[in-house]
This record gives sequence, structure tokens and C-alpha cells, in this order.
Amino acid sequence: MKNPYQHTSFLNSVACAWKGVSWAMRTQRNLRFQLLMAVGVLLLGAWAGLEVNRLLILLLTISVVLGFEMMNTALEVFVDSVYPEFNQAAGHVKDVAAGAALLVAFFAFVIGLVLFWGVWDNPNFNPLAQGGSMMFMLLFLKLSLPKQLSIDREIEEER
Repeated sequence: MKNPYQHTSFLNSVACAWKGVSWAMRTQRNLRFQLLMAVGVLLLGAWAGLEVNRLLILLLTISVVLGFEMMNTALEVFVDSVYPEFNQAAGHVKDVAAGAALLVAFFAFVIGLVLFWGVWDNPNFNPLAQGGSMMFMLLFLKLSLPKQLSIDREIEEER
């Protein structure tokens, strides 16, 4: 029987990779949240007039966060397939992978603050006068993070 995951061409490899991205987007809530935040931050950066080099650094940072989240997902799926029952070592592997994704996301946030820092000092930039997008983003984070943390606690309790 031929291995369906053995890639016979470059296009086949790209199709399989896209299938993985699509599956992850459909099934992983955290990845969808991070993608939504990424789009919001990029739109905010463009709207605020960030220079192209800052937008590119932002885009690179976002791609690292999304890539780490997908690697974390891949590792979790693999570990769950190898150890369907509870296994303490498998739990540690999953926790460390999730911790790596969390660290990358945290430092991406710090990088974002640094990249946007000059925008806040610009007297022409007033988010309240320009539609309140900044306030909306902060309100969105305030409302979504406690729910995310409670879901994470439920998952931890199930372990």
C-alpha cells in the first residue's frame, strides 16, 4: 500500500501543507483567536501609519507566533495519538510545548509595544477621535481573555 503522506511533487507537498493549515484553523480555537488578533494588529498598524519596515517586523513576529502555535498543535496531536490514556511524561511534553508558544506570544506582544511606541507619541494620532478602534481592541481583549483562562482551567482540571 502506498503511503498517502509521501509527497510525489512540490505541488503535492504544498497541498498537504495547506490541508494542515486548514485543519488547524478549523479545529484550534487559540489559533483562530491569534489570527484574529494578528489581522487586527496589522490593520491597526496600517491605519496608524506605521512605516513599512515596522509592518514587516510585525508580520514576521506574527508568523512566528502562528507557526509556534501550529507546531504546538502538531505535537499535542501526536502525543495524544501515542498516549491516548493519561501519561505524566506526555503531559509534561504538551505543557512545555504550550509554554513555548506562550513565551513566543508574550514576546511578540512586547515587540508590538515597541513597534507601536512612536505612534502613541504622535500628536496626530488620537484613537478616540478616529473611531475608537484602540478602545475596541482593549475591550475585546478584556472580554475574551477571562473566558480563555477559564477554558484553560477546565482543560487543566480534566488532566
